[in-house]
Amino acid sequence: LALGRLELRRGNDDLAEKHLQDALKDSPKKGAILLELGRLYERQGKLKKALDCYRRALEEAYPQSL
Repeated sequence: LALGRLELRRGNDDLAEKHLQDALKDSPKKGAILLELGRLYERQGKLKKALDCYRRALEEAYPQSL
């Protein structure tokens, strides 16, 4: 997650996405990773993917509310 955030700040979208996708595979808690991926996709104009990431992050944070 930290490497993904760093690359996002540097503007290296491809590398940031790779690190964040790798983190998704390895982490039992995915909310923060999904939030960062959502921000990345939103910045790239990939709104459907961004909304999906945001929705999944919210479902993890509030599983019974949604």
